[in-house]
Amino acid sequence: MLDPKWDVVTENESSEPTQRTSLYVATIGNSVVGVIGTRLCGMGSERKRAELIPMSIASEWQNLDVERRLLEHAVEAVRGDSSNIFFFSSPATEKYDALYRAHGFRVHMGNGILSNCGPVKTEFCKPLHQKGVTIRPYERKDKQIAMRLFIDGIMEVFDPATRPHLYKENLEWAQTTSQGYDDVASMMNAANGGRIFVAANGEDEVIGTVGVLVSDEDKAKNRVELKRMSVDPRYRSCGVGRALLERVMEYSRRDLQAKTMWLESLEDYRPAVAMYKKYGFKLTRQYRHEGDEPNTKTDEFVNVVFYARWL
Repeated sequence: MLDPKWDVVTENESSEPTQRTSLYVATIGNSVVGVIGTRLCGMGSERKRAELIPMSIASEWQNLDVERRLLEHAVEAVRGDSSNIFFFSSPATEKYDALYRAHGFRVHMGNGILSNCGPVKTEFCKPLHQKGVTIRPYERKDKQIAMRLFIDGIMEVFDPATRPHLYKENLEWAQTTSQGYDDVASMMNAANGGRIFVAANGEDEVIGTVGVLVSDEDKAKNRVELKRMSVDPRYRSCGVGRALLERVMEYSRRDLQAKTMWLESLEDYRPAVAMYKKYGFKLTRQYRHEGDEPNTKTDEFVNVVFYARWL
């Protein structure tokens, strides 16, 4: 689909000087295809909560990724001013509940909140700054969770109903490649300094991974390859991916003395690609992959993209 363009159509302070309400619209061409809002409280002091104003999507654009991108845009817009973001689900908005859950929103106050108008509501909340997360080197005990995160991350953009051949091909590849966690030293070429880092929460549960591979060719050219970036969906948009990326960049620059970092990804992994761009990665090349099977349908394809940046 075409990329939506974002505009802040209102940004008004209420009668209370510590509140601000913003409304964001997504447009494609000259058409408004979706809208979402946020309401901040406690500005100018310690971080307070941000309320999400329910989104609305034009019927012809529903189920075409606009909902997800609107939500991600609103969350990023309030991250610097808020410690968490919440919303009240009601029968009118519950069709989006699965989307909110997939982006880390969890029930904060059960199914018994009564609004002034009467209907029962449920409050969902999502932390915007993950506390207690540490970045540490991969350990053998992390194997099973790291493998699951890797496979789930690869497969989340392949629908077996619409991309059956690519689904099968990538599932087989992901399952085979994940076995590399049996011998990380070999997988990441540890002899040249390659390694994997994990993000762990306060209970030392692995919630994200990232790696740096140093091939002999890359070592000769003072460059490294970013690999195995994956974050548990429950912890996305909480800064975990950024913490992992910053840690592996710091390691590559300081310990490996690398001058550049490059990566290979799929255009479909939009949140990850957007993060790479924010950190200065530039597109260097791309190509269209239609699958390895001879009978792959011509409408089954992915755009493979390569990005790089100076360290």
